[in-house]
Amino acid sequence: MGSGSSIPRLLGGLIWEWSDMGIVRYAEDGKPWYAYGGDFGDEPHSGPFCMDGLLFPDRSLKASILEYKKAIEPVVAEAVDMASGLVRIRNRYHFLTLGHLTAEWALMREGVRVDGGILEQLNTEPGASETVTLPLVRETIAAEGEHWIHLRFALSDDTLWANAGHEVAWADLLLPAMEQETGTERLVQAAVKEPHRTKEQSPALTVTENGKTAVAAGADFRIVFDKLTGRITEWTREGKSLLLAGPKLNVWRAPVDNDVHLAKEWKKAGYDRLVQLVKSFSLEREETRRCRIRVELVLGASGEGIAFRAELSYTVSSEGWVEIEASMESLKDLPSLPRFGLELRMPAGYDRLSWFGKGPHECYPDRKESGKLGLYEGTVMEQFVPYVKPQENGNKSEVRWSSVTDSSGAGLRFAGAAPFELSVHRFSTEDMTLTDHVHLLTALDETIVKLDAGQSGIGNHSCGYAPTLDKYLLPSAKAYFKMRLESIAVSR
Repeated sequence: MGSGSSIPRLLGGLIWEWSDMGIVRYAEDGKPWYAYGGDFGDEPHSGPFCMDGLLFPDRSLKASILEYKKAIEPVVAEAVDMASGLVRIRNRYHFLTLGHLTAEWALMREGVRVDGGILEQLNTEPGASETVTLPLVRETIAAEGEHWIHLRFALSDDTLWANAGHEVAWADLLLPAMEQETGTERLVQAAVKEPHRTKEQSPALTVTENGKTAVAAGADFRIVFDKLTGRITEWTREGKSLLLAGPKLNVWRAPVDNDVHLAKEWKKAGYDRLVQLVKSFSLEREETRRCRIRVELVLGASGEGIAFRAELSYTVSSEGWVEIEASMESLKDLPSLPRFGLELRMPAGYDRLSWFGKGPHECYPDRKESGKLGLYEGTVMEQFVPYVKPQENGNKSEVRWSSVTDSSGAGLRFAGAAPFELSVHRFSTEDMTLTDHVHLLTALDETIVKLDAGQSGIGNHSCGYAPTLDKYLLPSAKAYFKMRLESIAVSR
């Protein structure tokens, strides 16, 4: 789309298809489902080849149509000098000025509006641009926290096609200080709603181990590590279970339709069936309030030999958090990774998600321009995107922190050393990989949380072959991820 707007005589970016071409059928219980190639006893067929629209078969929206709307929006806002509040407004209309739009701005801090207003009437000529100055207050933007400007352009009056207030364009522009990487300590503090215990306020960490397990316990929490798997098998706070299993290294995703060629390489490399074996497990106390556990692993698929060498490092603090560093390197020539990160499972009832990142819809590395930076929340099931043929879905991009909690507010909080990818499901990756139709998936009671340093782009070659761009692929040679997990108390 960038080339289409910069080269006047280039025609492209046309829609194919507008909607999934599924045919409604009804299950024995009367619930509708959508059929595609092969569901009618037809041979030969192309399977879900035509389930590649911007809309679902029932004409409800997919995130892809929001991305399309963002790509063609008629007004573009660009940073000139954000410290001084200078913003360039570019009119992409061919025949209209911007006089029919109302432009609003908001100064956001950690997802909360702290200042804002309405710009003076814009009358930018078609194809032209103008620079405006936002009245930013230095003391306001100097306050601690992540700041950005959210600009919104909406219809001033009713039209034949939309009512006044309809948003036609928007932009999020980071303030300069926000371009610096932010560490886990500040990110966790920003997410914490209960008082954060300092080292001085926290009692000493109790650490014990035997031949099978290592246990770290604080005043109100207990974490058990399994030496055979190198994973946490129990995490309780105030007697409440927070974790069923994990975190474990994870590289696999249920292939999306556009992965049709990449998925063949991934499966040949054994990414969908990697076995993780612990080579060593060591524990050392760093001080009275912390300990570190190091786990060395090798990963490989049965019959394919060892593919990766990896290390997990857990730092457990008496303050109630666990910091995890994961590194992995390939031992032979392998294709790009579907994803790289951690997967964990939380008990039934942890069904509420909050996050600070792009949203509210699903976003991926090569399809996230339509995601607005902000604070969002919803149920775990609300994050599931019901593609007719099950596949990877519901990802959140550029996440600063997130939490998964139950109705009492207890749960786990996650924060990265850098923005990360996040998804939560009640369907297993295996089920989404092997099931042909969404209505046949089996929902689990537990919640599966995936925290990723990165994920492969989702590409755009349902028709023909146009590989995912190299810049959106994850190299398999080396990968690294740092994440902090912190328990949230039941009572605050």
